[in-house]
Amino acid sequence: MDYTYDMLFKFHSFLSVSLVVLTFVLLFLSQKGEGVAMVKRVRYLYPLYSGVLAGVILTGIIMMPIINFEFSFRIWLMVLTSIVLPALLGAGFSALKRAYYTRHYKTYKDKMKIFIAIILILNLAIWVV
Repeated sequence: MDYTYDMLFKFHSFLSVSLVVLTFVLLFLSQKGEGVAMVKRVRYLYPLYSGVLAGVILTGIIMMPIINFEFSFRIWLMVLTSIVLPALLGAGFSALKRAYYTRHYKTYKDKMKIFIAIILILNLAIWVV
């Protein structure tokens, strides 16, 4: 059981770091340029970001029985983050589609700055606590 936990913890940590790196990549791509090229770059990143997020959530769910469902403040923060991140990701994708159809990219960029700031605050708060 210890071996399973150690391997899952390393994989979970790797995916968490990958998620933070992808968040910075999403910030960079969403702020660079305008038009169809920017929309395509960001749309290609969304499935990868969602897959890494799903991996983080799945490994966290698998590790919960191993630690006997002992909830600390840090784990509650992880649960909150796993609920908020997909919602913000969906809202960002909806804003991207709306910006593509209306050609108002400035509002999309402003929303993404706010969404990514919230995502980074939640992700980095987990490491600090």
